[in-house]
Amino acid sequence: MKVLSFAGLKDFVLESFSIMQSKDAAIDAEESLLFLMVCKKEYDLLKGEYDLIKHENGFVREEWDYLKEDRSLLRIGDLEELNGVELLSAIADQVGLRNPETFFKGFLLSIWHKVKAAMLSNSPEGRELARVWEVFVSFQFGECKEEGGLGGLFEWFLLVLAERSTNGSGYFFTPDGIVKLMIQLLDPKSGERLYDPVCGSGEFLVGAINHVQRSSDVGRLRVLGLEKSPRTAFVAIANALVHDLDADCIEVKDALMNWDYREKVSRQFDLAIANPPFSLRNWEAGNSADFLYYGSPPQSNADFAFIQNLLFSLNGNGRAAIIVPMGVLFRGGSEKEIRRRMLVESNVDAVISIPPMSFYGTAIPANILLMKRVSKTKDVLFIDGTSFFSRSQRLNRLEGSSINSILSLYSERKSVEGLACCVSLEALAENDWDLTVSKYVSLATKVETESVASLMKVQCKLQLELSMLQEEMKNFLGNVEV
Repeated sequence: MKVLSFAGLKDFVLESFSIMQSKDAAIDAEESLLFLMVCKKEYDLLKGEYDLIKHENGFVREEWDYLKEDRSLLRIGDLEELNGVELLSAIADQVGLRNPETFFKGFLLSIWHKVKAAMLSNSPEGRELARVWEVFVSFQFGECKEEGGLGGLFEWFLLVLAERSTNGSGYFFTPDGIVKLMIQLLDPKSGERLYDPVCGSGEFLVGAINHVQRSSDVGRLRVLGLEKSPRTAFVAIANALVHDLDADCIEVKDALMNWDYREKVSRQFDLAIANPPFSLRNWEAGNSADFLYYGSPPQSNADFAFIQNLLFSLNGNGRAAIIVPMGVLFRGGSEKEIRRRMLVESNVDAVISIPPMSFYGTAIPANILLMKRVSKTKDVLFIDGTSFFSRSQRLNRLEGSSINSILSLYSERKSVEGLACCVSLEALAENDWDLTVSKYVSLATKVETESVASLMKVQCKLQLELSMLQEEMKNFLGNVEV
């Protein structure tokens, strides 16, 4: 078999993915490939343990159970004796034994039954699955540390799915640059606890743990992610597993339905982070929504329900970051009152604007809202983040140097013309509690040169104004009685 590079492996996976996406295929190509990556992770773990025992003993005694009684399905010689679908079957059993949580084990087994049936049927997609598994088994991910190993391949494949997806596909992926910015703004530390009530594919949880591991040799970040979609929760758990996290850090729950909120979430976390669905309609908050401390948002959108869910998950020193649509910053009615109370109680720390075309599946602009359970100041820092994004194909992207520039503005907390402004509570009150960044940070309107950057700045300003007008029209029409 030809030895593949990491780049060659990506090309191979894309080719196989295309073949398995036949409309007549009996498998879900996306789930099947993610399943094989989880099994590859388990195979490498077992192979490492097996090689260690073999090295220490100098021989293999096949009558030994493999390490522990609860993993006796795979005997110590099986890794060398089995291949193809038989090896995959043994590995899938081991994944189930190592992760006995009912939901994940059940979902994994349902995928495995389809994968196994396809491989045994010798269908085109079955033959392709067998070929992918054979390549995965032989590939040495330990030699690709710079590319992130198997975890790097998993993240890359999620990115492929996000770029190809349409709304309703079931996969929700926050661009890597925005994930890195939000995590570095929160700066999680070893031993802290982090909460994501709408964890999607789990990129915030994995990114936060990687951040802590890079900066600390001791301890780990403890995380909890909730996801109400079983299909997406499976992806998040798979993401956790290939990054050496426990499967039980993800739970299939609706964060707004108040599942034991007071006991399991309220005031329990040092950090909270989220990219919730924008303006979710007809939402429910359960029978006793403890987290709606500042008031209940309208049924037309759940933005402030998610914001309060994060805010009241924090302990006394907690800090949070959440991505919100433009309307959160200026809408009136009950939302303005919630916003006012948050400002008076010093819960709002900073607002960072994000330009249009920065997320998969939507072209609207957004903002990062930074909050604290108890802030030392009532001032709010506003940062115009739009100028730090660069255009790349269909998506505006945030790169490393630009992330550092925003981090510097945040840490220095000073007014910088055209980029940042620190605004007092009194000034916010005079502006009717409006948190729109462009109201406080002047945006350039004059294009001195026909450069891409300057044109993008004007485009962002116009799209921002259009979005605000559309929000106002939506609210006006929603209040008109027919």
